[in-house]
Amino acid sequence: MKTPIWAAILACAVLQPASSAASPYEEDEEEQGHFPAPVYRYFDTREAAEAAMNRDIKFADEMGHHHQGAVDMSRAYLDDPRGTNPFLQKMAGAIIYNQEFEIAWLEDLKRRVSAGPDPLLQIGDMGLIRLPAGLTGMEHKARFQKAPVLSVMEPVSAQVPSDYDVMFAKAMKMHHQMGVEMAHEYNNDPAGGNKVIREINIGIIRDQMMEIGILSDFIAQYPGNPDAIQIEPEMHEMMKMHESGMPHHN
Repeated sequence: MKTPIWAAILACAVLQPASSAASPYEEDEEEQGHFPAPVYRYFDTREAAEAAMNRDIKFADEMGHHHQGAVDMSRAYLDDPRGTNPFLQKMAGAIIYNQEFEIAWLEDLKRRVSAGPDPLLQIGDMGLIRLPAGLTGMEHKARFQKAPVLSVMEPVSAQVPSDYDVMFAKAMKMHHQMGVEMAHEYNNDPAGGNKVIREINIGIIRDQMMEIGILSDFIAQYPGNPDAIQIEPEMHEMMKMHESGMPHHN
């Protein structure tokens, strides 16, 4: 059987000597080379700085709400009596742990950016305006290490997925795809020049594309027709989506 590409990537990422591997829920002991620091952007007009500030705050707010949807969906799976699949239980726990960290990072970024433009120099209509962009390397400041959703030493699922398992997996896969699109949209936007947001987005794209592949493999193990399983309205609401699959805002 052909090895999925995500499995090969994951193997390279996690196959390391046991003595150097840290628990995903423990502090990162490695300090050397870690320099979390505030980042700033510079503009020649206050108007340009304010436009960038508003763009960054809007994105951080929307991505934070989006991540909260994944957290709520994961908690709903764990709290539901039908949520008994060991693999999905591990994935849901990892999603909660990882995305709550990113929500906190985005909140910190919003707080820093909201401090607003700081005029450093003004000559006539032109000037040098400094705008906070957030804190790079937040994972080192917080001594955070991501929880893995899967180990190469275990299968995607040790038991046949149930209808409820497939429903959750389809909903989370769709939700992740939306997050990847949001991250790409900001990173490809000429106005999306915040280095810290781009740093966060690179992680979102990498991690959630990996999880989309894993969820696709999980769904493929269902013995029936996964297309016939509808996502429950409660899941749609938690991921802030209409039945059409398009995002909406309250």
